[in-house]
Amino acid sequence: MKKIAIKLSLFILCSAISIAENRIDKATFEKLVDYANCKYTTAYIETFRTDPKEKGSIEKFDKNVKEELTSCTAENPVSFAELSNLLKNNGWAGTENKLSAIINDKKKNFAGNEMEAADAIGLLKLEGIFANILQATVNDLQKELTEKYKPQAPPKRQEPPAQQQQSTTVVATTTPYTEHSHKWFWITLIATWIILVVFAYFLSRLWNRCAKLKKTIVANSEQGSNANISMFENKLQQLDRKIGELQVKINNIEKVKENAPKEKETSIVEASPKTNIKYLKGLSGNTFSRVVDTREDNCFYKLVNEKDGTAEFEYCGTIDDARSQFNAIFDNVCDTEGSANNAKNEKTATKGKVKFADGKWIVTEKAKIKFE
Repeated sequence: MKKIAIKLSLFILCSAISIAENRIDKATFEKLVDYANCKYTTAYIETFRTDPKEKGSIEKFDKNVKEELTSCTAENPVSFAELSNLLKNNGWAGTENKLSAIINDKKKNFAGNEMEAADAIGLLKLEGIFANILQATVNDLQKELTEKYKPQAPPKRQEPPAQQQQSTTVVATTTPYTEHSHKWFWITLIATWIILVVFAYFLSRLWNRCAKLKKTIVANSEQGSNANISMFENKLQQLDRKIGELQVKINNIEKVKENAPKEKETSIVEASPKTNIKYLKGLSGNTFSRVVDTREDNCFYKLVNEKDGTAEFEYCGTIDDARSQFNAIFDNVCDTEGSANNAKNEKTATKGKVKFADGKWIVTEKAKIKFE
């Protein structure tokens, strides 16, 4: 009896250890958030690798940032402060603002001092547009961390020969109760068989009722369909008569028009209003290569107040454009306030200024865009 109690105690202890290993404290979760930030940020920047406009930023990323992010581990990740400095100093301030900072805010979602590992790992998933762009990376990270924090089964303990002998003795002493167990087995089997027979009987009755109900519904639907067809034919006949009457009226009207004197036709030509609004296009660095009179694809700025080779410009794109092409639109020409990812709308708080030189419009003062 004492040895059985020892075995039970060991089982409970191993189970408790397994449960404890499957929980995550707050400090560990914050490291996992930093680790996820490195993974997601790297994957997002890689989506711009084939974009010629981001060639210079990609070269800085490969030289100064990529190795730091790809070599870190879940136990020793790059902290958010280090990540933020690396991105801002190498041309990726927009990515830090709209992605990395939002991921870092997930640290606030940790409840209490400890959480179940599965719940904590679930908090690392992304939402919104980034969930679609980085879906493969999100799935890979979820699999990696789930495998890492998978609960471990308690180890099996081998019984020594003396304990095996005692187990044999216990089995031998319980042999007289085997006949009693067999009796209950047959009683249970017979009771189960009776329950199945009764269930089959009621199921058969239910099946027959359903078949009768189906026949009734089909018969009613056929009668209803015949009535509907007859009504539809009557409607068609009425419509045909009305069309004939209408045709007669039209013919009479045409005859009256033919006999009436023709009036001189006059044409009114409305002068279409001219507009002085133009649009900047071909952004490269802080320079626009050309100006068009109508807004085309990839036109995000309106040229206004043009005079003597200088003018002002303001943002005319949408909030969706700002979210999906943040760096390509705003780098080098605008200062932004607020987060485009969480904003409902945007506005040009201060217009930027440009001057015309060497056949191009060059930004002399950046515009200020505010996300609300």
